[in-house]
Amino acid sequence: MRSAQKRFADLTALLEDLHGLAVEGQHADLTEDISNALCASLTAGLARGRRQLVVIQRLRWAKA
Repeated sequence: MRSAQKRFADLTALLEDLHGLAVEGQHADLTEDISNALCASLTAGLARGRRQLVVIQRLRWAKA
C-alpha cells in the first residue's frame, strides 16, 4: 500500500490538472459540447479527489 505522502502528492497533481480544466472552461468562445466535456471531466476528477482524500485519511488514522 502506498504511503499517505505519496497519495497526497497524487492528489496535488490531480488538483493541478483540475485547475487547468477550470481555466480552460473560462474561455468565452467554448462550444456547448466542449463545455459539457470539461464539466464532466471536472466532476469525475473531483470524485477521484474525494476518494483519494478518504484513503489518505484512513492511512493517517491507521498510523495514529
